[in-house]
Amino acid sequence: MEKEKTVYFLASDGIKLCGTLTVPDGVTDTCIILCHGITVSRNYEDVFPGLALSLAKKGSAVFRFDFRGHGDSAGKQTEFTISAQLKDIKAAVDWVKASGYKNLGLVAASFGAGASAIFGAKNPKTFRSLALLFPVIDYNSLLCLKTPWARKYFGPRAMINLERKGFAKIGSRGYKIGKELIAQMKAFKPWRELEKIKAPILFVHGDADTYVPLGDSLVYSKTLKNATMKVVGGGHHGLHNSPKIHNKTIDLVTDFMVKNLR
Repeated sequence: MEKEKTVYFLASDGIKLCGTLTVPDGVTDTCIILCHGITVSRNYEDVFPGLALSLAKKGSAVFRFDFRGHGDSAGKQTEFTISAQLKDIKAAVDWVKASGYKNLGLVAASFGAGASAIFGAKNPKTFRSLALLFPVIDYNSLLCLKTPWARKYFGPRAMINLERKGFAKIGSRGYKIGKELIAQMKAFKPWRELEKIKAPILFVHGDADTYVPLGDSLVYSKTLKNATMKVVGGGHHGLHNSPKIHNKTIDLVTDFMVKNLR
């Protein structure tokens, strides 16, 4: 029977982070880390909890955590940046390794994918497999307003609010982003980092995504010999708009991780 426990750990700059460890029935040295997107949390739309249980049933431990400024982790929303994400991923990896897990995989969704790609490139021996779900792998797609969601939340009004108020609100939850996040989105290019990752990479993206362009996943996956692309028909951003799509996403990621973490 799979079990879950809530844990707290510290990033290198002292920010207190919260995570959930799901452990399988039996002993394992394998753990898969889950990185969520912006404005949401480690329990994102039930995709991550369902994925955690699916992977645990196959014998892997799973560690999903909240980035700073999200969920149950500390930190201000306006101080959430890509460099901060990298610190949080490093803290999660360190905690997992200190807990005795040596065989690691990484699943990153939406805005969590860019930082995960950068981290994976800087630490090429850390993960044996990487799955990117509806990933923001090119920040320029948001800044250049390539989707309806980007036009709504990263358009001229948002930039005016950043200058006048020091923050802009994005998403249905009104998450507050600061100027530094935008500056780093202009500076970092996660798609360039992917080629430095030699482990198998899985892209999963819905063809009805209005938040992040499916085209980004199609283009960048084709440039990588170690990448597999799976398009989910009718899938919205988050791939949870129907039980069938939800379950298909979980099955695709579970099968990929089990295959590449044996």
